[in-house]
Amino acid sequence: LGLAAPRQGAVLRTLMPDVADAAVRRRIALDQLRKCLRRARQLAAALDRGFHEVSRGDYVALRTECEEGLDLFERLPQAERERLRADPCARWLLMHGTLQLACALSLASAGQSGPGAPVGQIAPEEAALLRDRALELLGRGIDLGWTDAAHLERDSDLAPLRSDPRWTAMLQRLQSRSK
Repeated sequence: LGLAAPRQGAVLRTLMPDVADAAVRRRIALDQLRKCLRRARQLAAALDRGFHEVSRGDYVALRTECEEGLDLFERLPQAERERLRADPCARWLLMHGTLQLACALSLASAGQSGPGAPVGQIAPEEAALLRDRALELLGRGIDLGWTDAAHLERDSDLAPLRSDPRWTAMLQRLQSRSK
């Protein structure tokens, strides 16, 4: 249950000093947990469907949330980032968020049509920047614990990255880690 676990009372008191009642703090934590789990299910479903099948509103919301969440995570103090990496639920959300965003940027780098992604020609410099960011995010997802190389190999949203030599190196790193 993470922060909603009964033994986390002291942590919740620190996080919510203005909420005097322990039961109210726990209800808030449980509500936040439900929201996180619902969003995680939506992210996982979108990852499984691929961006071509996600509605435009969902795509924009998912991409925005992924970017904001990763930015917030990076601004945390090192000790807090390590604590979150140690939490399986938080690590799963971070891992899937990075992979979700990598898929979106991969599609955009190729100018492929997808909800919210540009269609047609994009400047080569912009495509290169999007591809660099997508590969960076895939690497972060692997660092966070992604182990399913087969999923990356069959995900059509990542096809634009497969001709890049860094793709092969990343898959080799992932496969060697899985052994």
